Amino acid sequence: MQKFKLHLIGSLGVIIFAIITLLVVLSYSAFKNESITLNKAILKEQNTIIESTLTERFNAYKSNISALKARESDILSGSLSAELTSQLATIENIQREFSDGIYLFRDNGDIYDTKGQLLNFNVKQLNREYYQAIFNQGQEFYISAPFNSAVSGESVLGMAHRISPSFAVLSNIKLEAALGSFAHPKNMFMYTPNGIILASPYPELLGKNIYTERPLYKEFNQSNPVVSYSANVAGDNVEFTAFWTTLEVNNWSFVSFFRDSEISSKADSQLIADIIIGLVCLAIALFVMLILIQKLVLVPVGGAPAEIESLMSEMAAGNFTQTLQQTGNETGIYLSLVNFSSQLSGLIKNSHGISENVASASQELN
Repeated sequence: MQKFKLHLIGSLGVIIFAIITLLVVLSYSAFKNESITLNKAILKEQNTIIESTLTERFNAYKSNISALKARESDILSGSLSAELTSQLATIENIQREFSDGIYLFRDNGDIYDTKGQLLNFNVKQLNREYYQAIFNQGQEFYISAPFNSAVSGESVLGMAHRISPSFAVLSNIKLEAALGSFAHPKNMFMYTPNGIILASPYPELLGKNIYTERPLYKEFNQSNPVVSYSANVAGDNVEFTAFWTTLEVNNWSFVSFFRDSEISSKADSQLIADIIIGLVCLAIALFVMLILIQKLVLVPVGGAPAEIESLMSEMAAGNFTQTLQQTGNETGIYLSLVNFSSQLSGLIKNSHGISENVASASQELN
């Protein structure tokens, strides 16, 4: 009886354990995939916010400097007209907090400060990149790579806008002001088209080339904005997943990323919790099944099916000589069979006794 009970509980336990294991594995896989998908969506949204914020900011700078109006008649001998000088001074006041210089330059390379004075160098002869972009490459608006300002020593961006075929205005925007809160990101790189890092969560990488520090970033393009890679961080090899976007106004790239280990650790915590819950559920299920089997199966049946089958086979074969030891624990069908076997065996013995008496009486009568 105990052996039958153990076999039954063991078989049901294996089935329940297999079901729980399958559910835990599916839950772990679904949670991990969902976490990865969610984090990618967060990175994409983060990049969208960065893109819209910087675009709006640069457009505001552009709007300020594009308000300047200049004519050939405003160029005097070695200086600018009072009207044009006043316009430059107004723009300088508007951008005072985030610019360390406003300048007007011409297609011949002459450049003037906000006081209207002609400076002693020629940007065409010096081959300044903003001059090349505006007058040689035909760009209307151009933002240069960061450089150290000769005025303040700070890192600035040369923001140039052509206001007429012959004139353009230049504003040196402070990099910190242009980037704002994005200057010190926690999970984002920002870099120029040639790879110079403008913003990084690792200060030691600022000014270095992103393609040297993160070679796989060369794989980013419009059809492949997501890349998984590994990088050495503080001596550890760390796996990352990154999402790439470009800033249309100046072709800067920014890449938001997350550590794969963060996803794995959350999924592992979820897996441990699922395993604990599964084991508790397994124990409760086995306990409940043990009670139900005992009350609904074992007590009504009263014995192991194999014992009942053996007893019925012997009785069907006409063997009523079996001696069944009763322990007092028999119940249900098994107890009824034991009683039936005993009663039938007694009846047959009585029949034999009657037959013998009849035979003896017949012999005496003869």
